Amino acid sequence: MSGKNSGMAIASFVLSLCGLLFIWVPGLGTVLLILAIIFGFIGLNKIKHNPGLGGKTFAIIGLVLGFLLFVFSIVLLVVTFSWILIGNNLDDVSSDIGLNVKCMDLGVNLIDFKELDSGSYEVTLKRTYTGDTFDGINLFFSKGQINLGGGSFGSLNPGEERSEIVFVGIEDAKLEGYTIFNVDEFGVEISCSEQVVKF
Repeated sequence: MSGKNSGMAIASFVLSLCGLLFIWVPGLGTVLLILAIIFGFIGLNKIKHNPGLGGKTFAIIGLVLGFLLFVFSIVLLVVTFSWILIGNNLDDVSSDIGLNVKCMDLGVNLIDFKELDSGSYEVTLKRTYTGDTFDGINLFFSKGQINLGGGSFGSLNPGEERSEIVFVGIEDAKLEGYTIFNVDEFGVEISCSEQVVKF
């Protein structure tokens, strides 16, 4: 019959429970679980060489729980740091291109669209969004299954409604949509390709 329990086995069990409680704290939970695994191995080894020493169950529970939670904590750390890196990269891209607008929140609406003559079209747009500015709008046309060239509409101030004549060169074309764009300090056009709507 075993006597007193191994201190290492008890420590392994307690540390694995502490690791479970603090697994959401980056670094701390992982360190506690590593210690639980180490102490579990040491406890089992001491119990093996000392038949009068108890606590084998504590050592096994601490070892198994510590190992499983350690694997989970590593996965958690990798996922957390991946999200942080992705978020930082997106922030860097946004700051590099100088894009101060959210493409889906610009509130540019088609008010009127009519064909004039010889492939010219009058497009009337209105902007309802009252936030950040942008440099211009590119219009895109099609006829049947063929995508045609577009034209630049220019920018719209918040609340402004304006008509412009765009020359496409082909009659009976349809206005497929538009893309908001900004130009950065180097003169490079950055398009918000998400902002394409069908008319």
